[in-house]
Amino acid sequence: MRDIAMVQSALHLDVGAYVPLTSDMHPRAAAKSFLAANLLKKFQSNDPSSVKTRYERALNGFLEDNRLCSLERPVSKSWLDDYIIGEWSYLFDKLVAPDGVNELDLAFIASHMDVGPGSNVGADSRCFLTKLFASELTTTSEHLVRLYRAAISDTSYWADAERQRNDKLGFRIVGGNTFFTVLKNDEIDRPCCTEPTLNMLYQKGIGGFLEERLERYYRISLETQQDFNRELARLSSITRSKGTIDLKSASNSIGLGLCELMPRGFSSWIKISRSPLMTLPVSGEQTELRMVSSMGNGFTFPLQTAIFTCLVHACYRLMNIPMRRNRGSFPGNFGVFGDDIIVEKSAYDLVIHALQLFGFTVNDKKSFNTGCFRESCGEDWFNGTNIRSVYIESLDDTADVYSACNRLIRWSAIHGVPLPNLITLMREWAVFRPIPFAAGDDEGFKVPYRVAHPYIKNCGNGILKYKAYVTRSARLLWSKDLDTHRSDDNKTHPTDRRSDLNRFLSDYLPEESAVVALIAGRLRTPECSVGGNRRFDELHYESGLRRPSSSPARRKVKLRETHYWDYMPPAGPRESGTLGSSWYSTSAAYFQ
Repeated sequence: MRDIAMVQSALHLDVGAYVPLTSDMHPRAAAKSFLAANLLKKFQSNDPSSVKTRYERALNGFLEDNRLCSLERPVSKSWLDDYIIGEWSYLFDKLVAPDGVNELDLAFIASHMDVGPGSNVGADSRCFLTKLFASELTTTSEHLVRLYRAAISDTSYWADAERQRNDKLGFRIVGGNTFFTVLKNDEIDRPCCTEPTLNMLYQKGIGGFLEERLERYYRISLETQQDFNRELARLSSITRSKGTIDLKSASNSIGLGLCELMPRGFSSWIKISRSPLMTLPVSGEQTELRMVSSMGNGFTFPLQTAIFTCLVHACYRLMNIPMRRNRGSFPGNFGVFGDDIIVEKSAYDLVIHALQLFGFTVNDKKSFNTGCFRESCGEDWFNGTNIRSVYIESLDDTADVYSACNRLIRWSAIHGVPLPNLITLMREWAVFRPIPFAAGDDEGFKVPYRVAHPYIKNCGNGILKYKAYVTRSARLLWSKDLDTHRSDDNKTHPTDRRSDLNRFLSDYLPEESAVVALIAGRLRTPECSVGGNRRFDELHYESGLRRPSSSPARRKVKLRETHYWDYMPPAGPRESGTLGSSWYSTSAAYFQ
């Protein structure tokens, strides 16, 4: 029995209780205090009452954010507010419509369309192929259907595949998105929404446009900006020259009124692709959305980044602070990545005022402008040392235990804080399965070779074989022989079972769809994920093959090999010291 109370007790014995941070505190003491406060902060309890409470809090918060978005914002109350609103409007216009020319058109959106990695309303799986070509396409407007057909008309393979899909499955008009939640912490879930498939295609196109404009005008690349933010946070924890700002429910706080300050050509795409209604999954109750978008929308994150960047720029212009962009590997004098904002210390208060003017709420507990602590993009810096805690979200599966234990050992090695009670407790909850450092955290216990060698096989020529607890996905391997196919048990099945796959392909997947997926970079191997596809799941079951599990992560023990057990990648630019020797000795001590 994996009792969370036993984890709490062992944690208290190893690091003591939480102590508020002070400037004269040693980084090791600060790290211990953070671990004590945060190790179980995101732990997901399976108690039905706890699950219900977290969900209800998330839903109520979402509805309250939506109510606030119905208020008229921003509302000027002084000449300062007039200046900020005017400057923001000018800078945002310059960002999305330089020289008054609207560069966001159907051709651009068509070249950046995507369905995203998650679920969509009406889609049978999360697979690119089945979402676009083996499911009915959902949308909030017939106008989007006409635009979609026009957008793909020049791409013959896509147009032909869509024509065949439409003949069998068609389109379905829906009111909007569907509400769901994901784990945030032990008190509340994070609200998100699943978007209609066709709307998501346009949203990703708009998001791609904003990303290109941000990179061209502000040198903010959403692929790398979080690293610049982290470096700014590290430097500011030492120099105290900048402040970090975090917002509450920023993605749910962009009201429709703000669209009136945007260029009409740009805002019209925002309005037509967003979801006007939110549907609750069980009751089917619908709520009119006054927020522009939520988490789950394809343009929410880049739109946030663009809005906040222009706000920071407006405040800098008012204070005559030059905007220094990122250059090479060197960060500028500001950083914006979603709602993670870093600004000059002198501009901090004005930026806070501007954010509140536009209807956003600052999270005072996670915003810092004084002292020696700064937080940004998942890193917590205290006097130049990253004291980020390990977070345990679950201990239900053996893989969860492996992951928690490996991360705690690394934390112990980095900070020089022994965790004998905690590691010993977790060792007892899982089979000792040694794996190399380069393997996944959830595949076994990571130990140096001198500890692992009695349990692994040396095949000569530098090849070491070991057993790992790996994820086993439900998939089908398409063979070149059309009369047989191999399932993920690597066995060849005869023609009659192949006919089920042929029926699935001919009924729901046009041949041209594979070409579209290949061009999009979504078809790289002969593996087709089928575990989340309801239609193929039924065929798979009816044909007598093993039915794929509904769980996204099934596990099995698999034999793997490595050529160098003790290889460890070099420390990153922000990592304090080298993990190497300290990890080898720390891990060995726990498993001797």
